[in-house]
Amino acid sequence: MIRVLIVDDHPIVREGVTAVLERERDIAVVGAAATIEEGLRLASALHPDIVLLDLKLPDAHAADGVASFVSDRRGIVVFTAYDSDDDVFRAIRGGARGYLLKGSPAAEIGEAIRQVHAGES
Repeated sequence: MIRVLIVDDHPIVREGVTAVLERERDIAVVGAAATIEEGLRLASALHPDIVLLDLKLPDAHAADGVASFVSDRRGIVVFTAYDSDDDVFRAIRGGARGYLLKGSPAAEIGEAIRQVHAGES
């Protein structure tokens, strides 16, 4: 089972993505947070395999947010509405291994999580 933590400041996004991922047999949403600080606390307690992370959170800059969650045991998939080259490259330099736009089809979210969990980008 792939354990996922969702970090996004919009409740509807957290709830919607949780609902989408609950349909996947091999993915479990273990927690959801609205800020980097809350997400780091949950990550420490829940040990997710993947963090699905919004780039624009009220308490951190994009690259700082990604770098905050990087560790040997978890992968970062950025899930954002922003697709500028600067945002993408900053996230990748910060340690993200996946980058999805919030307009992506539901099936792509699960697939991206699986790919990053398998060590791919």
